[in-house]
Amino acid sequence: MTPGSGGKLLLAAAAIIVAAVVIASIVVLGPPSAQRQRRLDAARVADLATIERLVGAFVRVHKVLPHDLGALAAEPGFRAPRNDPDSGAPYEYATLSTDSYSLCATFTTAGEGEAPFNTYGPAADATWAHGVGHQCFIRHADIPSKSAAPP
Repeated sequence: MTPGSGGKLLLAAAAIIVAAVVIASIVVLGPPSAQRQRRLDAARVADLATIERLVGAFVRVHKVLPHDLGALAAEPGFRAPRNDPDSGAPYEYATLSTDSYSLCATFTTAGEGEAPFNTYGPAADATWAHGVGHQCFIRHADIPSKSAAPP
């Protein structure tokens, strides 16, 4: 062995370990593009959950469902997400009855019903399981009586 061969051997071993860690990470976590798609879907779920919370707040004030997402965006203090974070396509919102509505988005991965992060714990009835492609979620709002006295 020459005096510099120990360093070269150590360098080669380190390179092999680094390559093994990178390969193991890709096997466990998936390729970076798949991670990006999962993050975008998580952002879509968080956006839909935000819209759901804002619809609830709108209903408490106005005692009716908003006609569209523009009505939410027009409310003072509301910052309603309206577009997909990747494609820019608008989220779909439609009233189905006086107290129910649908929220739709297009997903690139299948989700298992993850609830978006919420400082106060998971949102009630926050089931966001979805497949790949265009998915709609039916939600219900508690419409207070217009004659009910404020608390």
